[in-house]
Amino acid sequence: KLWNVDDVVAGLSRMINLISAGERVQYTIWIEEDQAKDPRKRDTDLFHFPVSHKTPFILVCAGCAYQMVASYLEAFPVTVEVNRLCYSVSVLHYRIWKHNLRPAPVENLNIEKEGYSEAGFSAGGHLVASLGTTNYGYQRWNLTKPGTLLLGYPMTIWENMSRIHKHCRNTILGNRPLHAEIDEITILQHIDSKYPPTYIMHWKNDAIAQFENSERLANHLN
Repeated sequence: KLWNVDDVVAGLSRMINLISAGERVQYTIWIEEDQAKDPRKRDTDLFHFPVSHKTPFILVCAGCAYQMVASYLEAFPVTVEVNRLCYSVSVLHYRIWKHNLRPAPVENLNIEKEGYSEAGFSAGGHLVASLGTTNYGYQRWNLTKPGTLLLGYPMTIWENMSRIHKHCRNTILGNRPLHAEIDEITILQHIDSKYPPTYIMHWKNDAIAQFENSERLANHLN
């Protein structure tokens, strides 16, 4: 049993309650002109779960091997607890397969742009971890530095890993990636002293995103 059904229901109920109260929850990220030029951009959305006052925000990225975004299972349930702590939270449906690119910042959500956090699970953890890197990090996108990165069983290294993990890697790089291409998406290869403060959560018996991912990242950051 990987997910708790009650948590999944709670996340969906939170969304329904906000919509019933007249709140806008779902936002498209790209304008119609951008979507017309690149139809793949139609597959991205932001789901915003506000609280009653302006707060720093948390952006959550679910995982699923870069083949889908399992927000119903890994992200929407998190919004309930984050809102309960009186923080706004958004869930990102990012592009998958070979087209997962970080979107531009979203405006007008009654959020503080300083001190924000990002949370990600599995492949979403890899996406979030990349926000602190020197090659695909916040500086490249002219963003302010995240206050915290929260990584749940992130996929951060790509050599000698499980079959499913390798399948995830091949989804975004192809079946015969070059070592240089693998290094390009390996978080440990692109960390410097400016990497954001990071909290990592992982189980030692995880057979998909193996524990070594988090262990080596934690040792590197220390």
